[in-house]
This record gives sequence, structure tokens and C-alpha cells, in this order.
Amino acid sequence: DWDEHGHVDQGLGKGVPTGSSSLVPPTIEITETGQELVLDGVRIEFQLTPESEAPAEMHFYFPDYRALCMAENCTGTMHNVLTLRGALVRDTLMWSRYIDEAMDRWGDVSDVVFASHGWPHWGAEAVNGYLTRQRDLYRWLHDQSMRLINLGYSPNEISANIDLPPGLWADYHCHGYYGTVSHNVRAVYQRYIGFYDGHPSSLDPYEPAEAGRRYVDFMGGMDQILAKARESYEAGDHRWVAEVLRHAVFADPTCEEARLLQADAFEQLA
Repeated sequence: DWDEHGHVDQGLGKGVPTGSSSLVPPTIEITETGQELVLDGVRIEFQLTPESEAPAEMHFYFPDYRALCMAENCTGTMHNVLTLRGALVRDTLMWSRYIDEAMDRWGDVSDVVFASHGWPHWGAEAVNGYLTRQRDLYRWLHDQSMRLINLGYSPNEISANIDLPPGLWADYHCHGYYGTVSHNVRAVYQRYIGFYDGHPSSLDPYEPAEAGRRYVDFMGGMDQILAKARESYEAGDHRWVAEVLRHAVFADPTCEEARLLQADAFEQLA
């Protein structure tokens, strides 16, 4: 909600909806790409895009208006390949191919392209430029992740060694306001390789609370950790503070100083 401090939105939307959920059972099913319907006098052509942004998704084109809707496969930001709330990892390769197919079918006959989240893009040049960069964004995330996977990089090493190329960075619709390069490339790793990062210690780790107690003991006790974490915080190394205090908070969830300092680090990283 809005207050005197402003509003933090949800990336692709301005807030989380409230109220009850319902479903009106469909009477017509879209079963293939190229299927056409006339709804309330409006002609619509459909393209099926399963296993892209969602397990069941489609693009649709309004030929009488030369208008193309890309659903949620193209937005005003880099989308999530894996939602942080939890879901199956999305297929960035097919995602990019569906956008390419939409360009082949309708790119030259569209005067406007729009999406479920975001604003319209008007004119043939803007339409095709937008679709091209959105297509290339998801293909680039896929291909660069796979390149480093095949070179033996772990998920965190991949995320540390990949950033947007200049051609995509120049388009703010490709920036990570919702998804990010860092967690999207790790999602590509998860889709193809799974949880194992290649280090044997990852096969049977201690649970977080037990590992936390052992880390705290190894690092000289809670007071020592907090003192060093405070130094790192003042030095601006907020990522390290968050990682170290993860163990401290799991070791002793009642330690308010550790929890508050970790929260301060999270705010700086946000």
C-alpha cells in the first residue's frame, strides 16, 4: 500500500491482488498454432507457447487492428526463469524460439505490440526491435549459461561471470527489474544439471541450524562474528555480511543483534 514513504511494487505489477479466486470453465479450447476465432466480432489468430513463461501460454494477433499481444513472454523487464516463490524452471530456449516464431508470423504485419504487463510499442521499427531484443535476451541467458556449464563452471561461478552484453544492456526493457541475470543463469543450470554443483560436500551437507552452530564455533563465537560482520558492513561488503550472518542467525535465532545487522545488509543489497 501507499504511505508517506512511497510504494514498493511487485516488479511486473503494482501489488498483490486480494479477494476470492474463481474460474469460468472454457467452452472453446485453443489446440494448435494458427487457429482462428471470431469473438464478439473481433478476429483473433493464436500461437501456442507451452512451457515458456507458464506451462500453458499463447500469443494472439488481431489482424483487423494489426495488433500483436505477447502475453507474458515479452514484458518491460527481464522476466524470471525461475520464480523465487518456487516453480518449475522455465525453458529459456523454447521461450526465445516462440518469440522468434511470432516475429516470423506477424512481425511484418503488426503496427503495435503489447503484453499482459507493460505498455504498447507502436510502429514497425519499434515492434521488431522490441521483439528482437526480447528474443535475444532469453536465448542469450540460455546459451551463455550452457557455454559455461560445458566448461565446468558451478552455478555461482556462472552468475559471477555473466552480465548483459552492450546490445541488450542498452535496452532498459532487458534490465533485471524483476528477474536478474544472476539468478536466471543459475536457473538454467538447475534445469539442465540439477542441484549438484560438482563439489562432494554438497551431496550430504548439515542442515542450516547445525551448520550454523559449527560455523559460529569455528569462527570464534558469536561476539567475534558480530564484530567482524560489523567491520565488513562498514566497509560496504554487504554480500559477505549477509552470508556470514546467515550462519549466526541459524545458530541462534534469538540473537537480535545478528538479525538486525543481517536485515541492514539485506536492505543495502535490495
